[in-house]
Amino acid sequence: MPKMNEWERELFLKQLDKLHGRFDQRENMLKLPFSSPGYHTTLTGGEVHPTRQSLEYAVALYDAEIPELEKRAAAVLDKILSLQDTDPESKTYGIWSWFLEEPLSMMSPPDWNWADFCGAMLLEILLDHGHKLPPELLSRVRTAVAHASRSIIRRNVGPEYTNIAIMGTFVTLTAGQALGNAEFTNYGKGRLRRFYDHTMQHDGFTEYNSPTYTLVAIRELGRILTYV
Repeated sequence: MPKMNEWERELFLKQLDKLHGRFDQRENMLKLPFSSPGYHTTLTGGEVHPTRQSLEYAVALYDAEIPELEKRAAAVLDKILSLQDTDPESKTYGIWSWFLEEPLSMMSPPDWNWADFCGAMLLEILLDHGHKLPPELLSRVRTAVAHASRSIIRRNVGPEYTNIAIMGTFVTLTAGQALGNAEFTNYGKGRLRRFYDHTMQHDGFTEYNSPTYTLVAIRELGRILTYV
């Protein structure tokens, strides 16, 4: 991630402190009140262990650059890696469930976007903090990124799905670069070209054109500029 100035770092650490109390040492994940947009999950309430937010927490722990937090970050990362579907013959290959409490087989339906969201965060860890990881954990991160990239290629969303079209481009381009995989690189380049041509044809982002989705699109384009 870009280097933070003193004010940004102080604010970042204050926000990170709020999450420490939500860390479940037994599961090595965050434990949060259930919330959902009303689809994909069959759960209705209680407290849950979310995969995406827990992985975001691991990224933040590494970004804090505080050595004593790195052991916790590695524990969270280890847990999240264990929850990915790694069977190439599976319909949900390369993705994660939303919650520890609800495996992929129980979701209605599973969310293939999790290959994009989780893959992008794993790449941030790999590129920014890979030198901090034990060799075995580093190897597992690289393997998980490859699984996520193959899932993204298999799904092959169109350029009209703006935020995921960009995010999947970031994952495949960056995975190709980090893993030395020409298949991922070539796919990512082609996908970026298709997205660019589609956006120019329509004179803007086509997905909802909402503040929420536009911020996601800008963030993902920023990731491409930063890492590729």
